[in-house]
Amino acid sequence: EPLAGAPRRLGDSTVLRLLSVSTGDEYSEHALTDAQRELYQSDLFQFVEVRLAADSVQPKGDSSHVTIDVVLRENYVRQLDTEVGWAVLDCFKGRAVLVDKNFLGEARRLELTAQVSKIGHAENTRFANGSLCSSDMDKDPFSSRVNYLASSTFRLPTLFGLRGSPAISVYSERRGEYQAFLRTTVVGGEASLTRDL
Repeated sequence: EPLAGAPRRLGDSTVLRLLSVSTGDEYSEHALTDAQRELYQSDLFQFVEVRLAADSVQPKGDSSHVTIDVVLRENYVRQLDTEVGWAVLDCFKGRAVLVDKNFLGEARRLELTAQVSKIGHAENTRFANGSLCSSDMDKDPFSSRVNYLASSTFRLPTLFGLRGSPAISVYSERRGEYQAFLRTTVVGGEASLTRDL
């Protein structure tokens, strides 16, 4: 079921690929519960129910096969989270995360993150002579530069039909630790494969 007033965004083939049970699997209540949980965890659906279909649609005279129903209500596929604040060792800071849960279709996920801190104290962002920031920041030589993070993560729901979710991230960041270090990564990357056991 799509969102009210919106077209359906996820086709049957995408749902079947996300579903952890398939034709020919041995029936198990536990497997149906797992399938329901995994569909919820995709964050693509507001409502999920995986259940045995009514007796009237079960195969006649064949106790070795059962039919299941998968009832879904789609969720929003794009999400923007923002955060603005003040912290003792960061002064003013901000963060924004944009997520497309169905990037290019087939439940591929793209997450873009931008984050800054030390605003109001660091060079080129200093205002009000830094009086709005904690005086502790004056004792830290590593707080003189803006800390930032810009990252992009692309995740596939499955890999070659296996029950694993591969992801690749590319990022650039400057990160400091109070009176300890300031580290800059111009371009960094990470690859991972996540699987529930």
